[in-house]
Amino acid sequence: MAATALTVTALSRAGVSPPAEVAGDATNGNSVANDGRTWIEATNTDGAASHTVTFAIPGTVDGQAIGDRAETLAASASARYGPFPASVYGLSLGITVDSAMITLAAYRLPAS
Repeated sequence: MAATALTVTALSRAGVSPPAEVAGDATNGNSVANDGRTWIEATNTDGAASHTVTFAIPGTVDGQAIGDRAETLAASASARYGPFPASVYGLSLGITVDSAMITLAAYRLPAS
């Protein structure tokens, strides 16, 4: 199945209300449109165990696959990741989580 798309909230100087975070899709993964100004907020809602969120790095170097970026979130922790250069992470950022207890929200920084 296709990855579950995340809705992007565009930031502005006037302010925006935070979007509701959605449970990460531990089966099919998630994706979000990426223009290099995208960042992800991840929250581990599990109060007892750490979990992992992984950002796909497509492509190869000299015929060898590039390793994805995996980040561990401690129990009850949250973190913000990004921005993700489109030249490295692609125009569609792939995100996988090892548990639906990781919730995700996507933001886009305004163009300068």
